[in-house]
Amino acid sequence: MKRGLKCGGALSAALFVLAGCSGGSVEAEFSEQQIRRQEISGGVQDSTSTSIMGMAALNGGVCTGTLIAPNLVLTAQHCIAQVPSQYVQCGRTRFGAAYSARNIFWTTRAYLTQNANDYYGSREIVVPPGGNDMCGYDIALVILSRAVPSSVAVPVQPRLGTPATRNEGYTAIGYGHVGDANSSGAGVRRRRENRRVQCEGDSCPTWAQIQTTEFLGTDGTCQGDSGGPAIDSEGRVLGALSRGPSGCGAATYSGVARWSDWIQEIALRAADQGGYEPADWALNGPATLDDDQDGTANYQDNCPFVSNPAQTNSDIDDFGDACDDDDDNDGLADDADNCPTTPNDQTDTDGDGVGDACEVVEPVEPVEPVEPVDPNEGGGTGGGDWDVDNDDDLLVIVEEDSRGNDSSCGASTMGNTGATPSPVLFGLALLGFFGFRRRRD
Repeated sequence: MKRGLKCGGALSAALFVLAGCSGGSVEAEFSEQQIRRQEISGGVQDSTSTSIMGMAALNGGVCTGTLIAPNLVLTAQHCIAQVPSQYVQCGRTRFGAAYSARNIFWTTRAYLTQNANDYYGSREIVVPPGGNDMCGYDIALVILSRAVPSSVAVPVQPRLGTPATRNEGYTAIGYGHVGDANSSGAGVRRRRENRRVQCEGDSCPTWAQIQTTEFLGTDGTCQGDSGGPAIDSEGRVLGALSRGPSGCGAATYSGVARWSDWIQEIALRAADQGGYEPADWALNGPATLDDDQDGTANYQDNCPFVSNPAQTNSDIDDFGDACDDDDDNDGLADDADNCPTTPNDQTDTDGDGVGDACEVVEPVEPVEPVEPVDPNEGGGTGGGDWDVDNDDDLLVIVEEDSRGNDSSCGASTMGNTGATPSPVLFGLALLGFFGFRRRRD
């Protein structure tokens, strides 16, 4: 067995709980810590704590979480993120990427049913900032896809102002199995009263491997479920169960008080997404925190760490365009998409690098219609005694006789007995008429 901290895979077939202790010195016990699949030692079934929720993943993974707002669950990060192995060394072993929120479901039932109507989907998984060490960062928040009605479960308030104190009592709750060879009883909510805080943060001895953001509980709770809460005497949640030695001598919790600002910030975001007024405990914190200084508070900002004053979100998901690698949510990254803000199949008919779905086609200017020219109108260009119109039809030609009278080749003037048409002009007129007649035949 490798020395270090041993953690069960985040999505195993049973709940993640802390292991029992083996014989030997206390220091030796803590040198090898693990998460096993057992119930809370000495616990009793709990049908009333509906705010303590069971987590089920599509691939069979199970964990525990605490509803701290109508659509917000507190749990352990190793329940919703990849872990590299069962054995973990503090300061060396890191969390992998979080699982897809759409594969994680939660129930308020006292046992995990197979009825889909008993579960609430997950909308967003949020892990703590600043690091991903499996020791000290084993905490996570999950924003649900819909709020749990108050008639079903009343959220548990996190104790943000004061860390856990030495020797104070708490209750452990989780969905573990009974720990026998058959792993029977898994998926039933159980609780155990009268657990005690041994130490918190830097006050713990170094051999316990307790980080600044954690506290150490007493025996029994090491057999509780990962992500499950430690509930103080006033009904507030102190932390989320993380790990323990290979036995039931103690349990390590991620303390919520050390993550106050982050929890308040995400609670405000969850309230904004859920459309309800945030609790007072959420407002007494970073309500106006604006890390990217773009004028939108973090909890309302769709890119809290990238300045985007307009909050543009082309695909209307949880991330603004400024921090979204796929702005149109069509499955193709922006840098490879020929229409990065318009969902499309990448068709590019003219091959110019811009997809048909978003290519702007310049409108064609309409051609002004040309007014037809009346062949009987228009100024002459012949000069002198001849006045010839501009349409070359030779039908409007006027001759001035020696007496100063006009003599026209048109039908009206040819009826004038005082005029004699020119034989040449008369022939031209017929040619024109003949041509007209032939075009109609």
